[in-house]
Amino acid sequence: MDEVIRRWSAFLEKIERAYDGLLAEGCVGCLALAGTRGTAAMSNAWHGVRAEVFALSDKIERAWREQVEASFTAAGVEGEALQREEERGRALGQRLLHGLERREIELFGEVAEHLLADARDEARERVFSCTQCGARLQLPPSIFSSIHVCCEYCRAVTTFEPGTRARLVEHFCAHHLGQRAALEQWEALEAAHRLRRQTRGESSEVLQQIASAKRAYWQAYFSARAELVPASKERIELEVSARLR
Repeated sequence: MDEVIRRWSAFLEKIERAYDGLLAEGCVGCLALAGTRGTAAMSNAWHGVRAEVFALSDKIERAWREQVEASFTAAGVEGEALQREEERGRALGQRLLHGLERREIELFGEVAEHLLADARDEARERVFSCTQCGARLQLPPSIFSSIHVCCEYCRAVTTFEPGTRARLVEHFCAHHLGQRAALEQWEALEAAHRLRRQTRGESSEVLQQIASAKRAYWQAYFSARAELVPASKERIELEVSARLR
């Protein structure tokens, strides 16, 4: 029996080492892509990392189902002891997926932070003038989307078009920085879901915990997002309610 447990433990350790290496290498590669080829290339590469991590998690379950369980049974391991070993594998698989999701939030948040800084530098350096009289026009702070600006001198209206980097703020940075700002609330929501799976129940207490954690997460997410997209501030409660439904 000890030998079977040793082999199972060695297999799980090997999976975990492969996961650590995969994530470390994937993060370095994705950061490099973000700096040279942009967020689309980075996102595509990260999808590949995700697929490999999910494959590792599936490998644990498949190994247990196809080989390991039979080996334990043949060695006389059964009942609670057998369930405990199965749970070790399942728990590792869940840790891999949880770690993957957390690292994704951190990684994309890091890239979004750099892009936001670049966009702000670009906005500070840009001169925006009236197309009618040439007067320099003042822009509201944190404008990263198209707006119409009225010239205070000739009253002509000029359309401001943000630069390439600025456009990424609303379509990329706001989302990923919102996720990173709500990381603590996300962890609480994940913990509530784990509790539900562990208890295998639908108790009102657990369901209420999930509902509260979900509301806290979306509240934190949309509040942080609104800092970069001011027009969305008045819709925060509507957005939160929509996600809860």
